[in-house]
Amino acid sequence: VKDVSPTSPLPWAGPPARLANGFVVADGAAELTALSGPETGLWAADFGREASLTGKPPQLLPLADGVLAAVSRNHGVELERVQAAGGTRPWPDGPTFLSTAGADLSAAAVGESLVYVPVDGTLTAVRLADGRHAWSVPLPGDPKSTWQVRVGRTAVFARPTR
Repeated sequence: VKDVSPTSPLPWAGPPARLANGFVVADGAAELTALSGPETGLWAADFGREASLTGKPPQLLPLADGVLAAVSRNHGVELERVQAAGGTRPWPDGPTFLSTAGADLSAAAVGESLVYVPVDGTLTAVRLADGRHAWSVPLPGDPKSTWQVRVGRTAVFARPTR
């Protein structure tokens, strides 16, 4: 890596996401870059609408065929699916709005057809195929509690972390 200057005024929320042929990094607040080596770029995905960004780099959650990115905007967090093959975004209606308060993809879990994200005191399921909300269920206790989600063979588990 030749340039070690920060790509964002705020630090990454987590590590780069692994792909089968490389990895994806958040390159500033509005862009993801896929690399196959220190100087070999595969693709870049720009989320646009610069005026609405908070400056915080997107959070990443690896998928079998790409990543999910949680993009922080001044009106809340949007979830966007980005495919490893070319950085395309397959959801026909664009990103899914998750929350006004924020979301933590490191606490989320991916199942066969849904991603489960704890957000604002609820467990929200979003369809991987089209990005639409499948369902939400309130989580018990304080809505400001943090949760960790895991997917089992026949159930989804959410446990409070504090």
